[in-house]
Amino acid sequence: MAHSESFQEAEMLVDSLCKLNPHKLQKLLGNSRSMKVKRLFLFADRHNHFWLKQIDRDKVDLALRPGWERL
Repeated sequence: MAHSESFQEAEMLVDSLCKLNPHKLQKLLGNSRSMKVKRLFLFADRHNHFWLKQIDRDKVDLALRPGWERL
């Protein structure tokens, strides 16, 4: 996302992602090198998308610092 994008715009984007294929998303998140993309998908928690329950977060490197709790 561009630097000018607001949190509200990001929230609306994630809200619209209700029909993603969880298997394809898992593969994309696992192969992506963009931390912004990987962390943005975590906003889906607020929207209860069906595919989120099928994502194995342990396979998605969120580059958390030591001592940070995994979401």
